[in-house]
Amino acid sequence: MSPISDDASAAPDELGRGAPTEGGCDDARHATVTRVQIPRRNIELKARDPDPARSLQASLDVGASDEGWLRQTDTYFRVPHGRLKLREEDAVSQLISYERASPRRGSRAR
Repeated sequence: MSPISDDASAAPDELGRGAPTEGGCDDARHATVTRVQIPRRNIELKARDPDPARSLQASLDVGASDEGWLRQTDTYFRVPHGRLKLREEDAVSQLISYERASPRRGSRAR
């Protein structure tokens, strides 16, 4: 069963969760999810994953597909304006020029 259902009469899923009540919540652990049509975006997160198998399964559970490994090497170059990198993937290489604001430095909470 899909984790998000447009059918208010959906049967309980494997964890015993049913469709939310009209008030938006069938108990404190569940909330109503409303689908919205927005353009797809590529979201990139760079972090250490202590349990890749668990992360993969969680992604598959919400509808993602496993597209395998992507091995690439990025080489960055200093340029007067913007940013420039050489991306190498298997037999393909691309020279990529782009603009991005410099990352902000962290600040202490007051």
